[in-house]
Formats: sequence, structure tokens, C-alpha cells
Amino acid sequence: MALRSESLRITMDALITAEAWEDLVSFIQGNWTELLAQDPMSAREALEALPDEVLVAHPRASLAKGYLDRIAPGDHAHTMRFRKATPAGPPRGVFDELVQLSIRATARRASGEYDAAEKMAREARELLDAAESSDREQMQQALPEMTYAWGYVRELAGDLDGARREFIDSYDIALMIDDQMGRARAAGALAWIDALSGRNTEARRWLDRLPEVGDAWWAGRSVVPAQLAEAMLLIGTFELDDARRLLARIDLRPARERWPAHKLLSALLVDSHVDAVTILAEIDAASAAMPEERAERGESAAFLAIARHRLLAKLGSQSAARLELNGVVVPPSSLGAKMIELWKIADDARSGRVERVERSATALTLSPAASPWVMVAALALKAGAESALGVPTASRTWESAVALANRERLYSALSIGDGREIPTLMGSSSESLPPEIAVHILRTAGSRVHDPFLALTPREHVVLAARLRGLTVGETAEAVFVSVNTVKTQLRTVYRKIGVTTFSQLKRAASMHGYIPLPQDDGG
Repeated sequence: MALRSESLRITMDALITAEAWEDLVSFIQGNWTELLAQDPMSAREALEALPDEVLVAHPRASLAKGYLDRIAPGDHAHTMRFRKATPAGPPRGVFDELVQLSIRATARRASGEYDAAEKMAREARELLDAAESSDREQMQQALPEMTYAWGYVRELAGDLDGARREFIDSYDIALMIDDQMGRARAAGALAWIDALSGRNTEARRWLDRLPEVGDAWWAGRSVVPAQLAEAMLLIGTFELDDARRLLARIDLRPARERWPAHKLLSALLVDSHVDAVTILAEIDAASAAMPEERAERGESAAFLAIARHRLLAKLGSQSAARLELNGVVVPPSSLGAKMIELWKIADDARSGRVERVERSATALTLSPAASPWVMVAALALKAGAESALGVPTASRTWESAVALANRERLYSALSIGDGREIPTLMGSSSESLPPEIAVHILRTAGSRVHDPFLALTPREHVVLAARLRGLTVGETAEAVFVSVNTVKTQLRTVYRKIGVTTFSQLKRAASMHGYIPLPQDDGG
């Protein structure tokens, strides 16, 4: 039976007064879950009382003190960085090794060194799986926190499947030992991962399992991912005003590493040019303070790239938006990589590159273990391309997308393409959508802004960019190693695609669309 906060504090005070250091270390270890949830400041003060030689002899106690310095409430300095503020001896067993690996992995995660962090998290998992039952029993109180830490490392590295396994393990252990904080933290993280992936049925189940957190000091760490999950679910059913209100209420201070996810959802919900400019400025300011590796790698980098893409698209700068999707380093099989690929395909759909869309979307539908969000969006894009090409399977493809969307209540993924074929697909499909959802999708489809610059080939981009820089036709021909007649032919094609007849009109159109040349291969 867990001791109450006052009893815990009285017992620790008595052991400190008696200088019974070994007993104090054992007491903290045996009641770690209760101390962390109920009175972390008293635990921190007790660990501060330990002499250096005791901390050296008990590496876990030293690391626990550093951990509480970082997360416990109070007036001491909190930090996202990890520093060795206390001495620690070499690990004396499996438990010590796991604690040290967890701390090191978390430190690497915070600095954006995801490859190294994930390697340590995997090593820790292998060590735990190979541990004797007696060792597991000894460290049971700490396992919900450690397995959650490994899951968070893997999540931010882009391995959502691996993260999900760790979070489920964390939840199960917390449930077994009646660790309410551990249950809440893991359930919130699982709800977010499932909502992000489009496993909306599972996400709702995890939200239902979230225990009451009240005003506990640790509530924010659990509530933030759960709130992000709720917002994502609301976006999926086009309850956009409710999602905006929820996002506005989220306090990110207890979970600062979640801010890229918050900005992604904000970008998906933006409904005015003013808001788009504001969010872009906020992203740029916050990104400048991020470690460079975190800004370019992993889940956060993918979120920010997609957020910038959507915001620039809202501002009418479709070509500039497309550039934001290039250069992000995420595992090719990750959800982040597939989301980026889907938005690229959606851009191609809006520019009329239907053959390219059909090929790329088909490839995504065939990728192993594709998440529901990826599958619904890819099927919808594929159906639109097939319809435009006159392929007879278009209706069947659309029906598959709608069936999965209905199952998961995941409707927003149906509408990421250009929308021109959606009315036709809806009219020919035997799979129906809820009436209010159908109306919203049709309204969204009719409001798409088509950027004609996205229809240019790479060679046309090169020629156009040279002319916009002020080069003459002759200088352009020399710069790109073609004849003057070839440049003139390509420029006539550019004028036709953009819908202009003079160079002045072309410059105005380029300015209006925020045109930036696209460095990409020609794909039809």
C-alpha cells in the first residue's frame, strides 16, 4: 500500500537525521513511484542530503537527483539540457546500466542527436528483455518512466511503431503497479501517435483510458499530447472551430518539445492570411532556438516542414511552399516521410501532373504497414488521378478511400488533393459519406488555389529563373547551354502555362504566387 505524502516525508527526514544513508537510498528506490507522483520536491531534497561518496556508490541515486533537478516543480532552474551536476560511479548491475542508458538517450534526444539516442534506447530495450526476472522486479518502480523515455526517443526520431510498443509497455507496467502518473503519461502519448497516424478508433480508446489527473504537478506532461490527439481527431471530422479553441487552450510549458506538433496542427487549421503570417513568424523564431540537428532531422523537422508548406500555400506561394518539403532528414519508412511525400503528390495534383500523381500515389498505397491517414490520402489522390485519366477503376479506388475514412472517422485526408475530380467521384461511388462531411469536402475542393508555376518542367524553371534575374534571352541561352531558339520556345510554353502574354504580366504573376524555381526531376 502506497504511503501518503506526509508519511513519506517524515520517514525520509528521520533517515536523514540519523544519517542512515543506505536505508534512505533503499527507501527512495522502493517508493519511487509514489514520491515522483506525490512529492518530488521532498525526494529531491533527500537526494541532495546524500554525501558525495554515497552518490558515487549508488549511481542510480545520483542520476535520480539529476532527473528531479530537471523535472520537479519549484524555484530551481529547469532545463531542457542534461548536465552532470552530481557524481556517479560506474554501473553496478542491469538496473544501473538501464538508468544510465535512459539518461544518456534522453540527453541526446534533447539535442537532436536522434541516431545516437535511438541506438541507446534500442540497447536499453535489449538489455531489459534479457534481464532476469529478479532484476525486473527490482526495477519495476522505475520501468514506466524508463520505457516511456525510450518511446519518446523513438517517436521524435520518427519511429512511431517502435515508440508505440514502448508506450504500451510503459502503460501496462504502470497499470500493474498502480502508477497513475505513468498510466496518464503513456495513454496521452499513445492517443497522440494513433491520432497522428489516423488510427482514430484506437486514439479514442486511449483517451478513454486516460485517468483523472486533476492539478497534479505532472498533469501537463500527460495532458498536452492527449490534447493534441483530440485536436487531430477534430480536424479529421472537420470540427475545425472546436479544434482551434482546443489548441488555443494548450499550455506547452510542461511539454516544450511538443511545440512543432502544435504548430503543425495550427497550420492545418489556419483560416486567414494574417494568422498564416503570424504562425510562420512564430515558427521561425522558435526554430532559431532549436539545436541545429533537431531543426533538420526527425519528427519535429517533418512537422515544421509541413507546417511551413501549408502556411505558404495559404498565402498563395505554392512554389515556395513546395521547397519547404525538401531536405528534411527522416527515415524513408517513417510517417513523417510519407506525409511529406503525400503533400508533394497533392501539389502535383493541383498542377495537373496526373500521370505522376497516379504513379506516386499507387506506390504509397502499396507500401508496407501504411497508416490509415497515409492510406486514405493516397487512395483519394490515386482516385482523382485515375478519374482525370479516364481509368475505369477510379470509382472503386475512391470507394476504398471512403470506406476506410468512414471506419476511422478520418475525413480530412480525403481532401488534400486539388479536388477537381471529387464531385465526379462522389457521384459515381456506391460508398457514401455523412452528408455534412460531403458538403465540407465539396466546399474545400471548390476553393483550391491552383499555382500554374507548379506545372513547369525543370528546364522551364531554369529558363524562367534566368529571365526573372534580368538575363536577356541570349544570356539565358548561354547560361543554360542551349540555343536562343530553344530558349524562345521554352519561354512561349511558360507564357502559355502561366496564362500571360507579356514579360511584365509574367513578373506580376511570379510575385503574386511567391514564385521560387523548383529543383526537381521532370515527371510528366
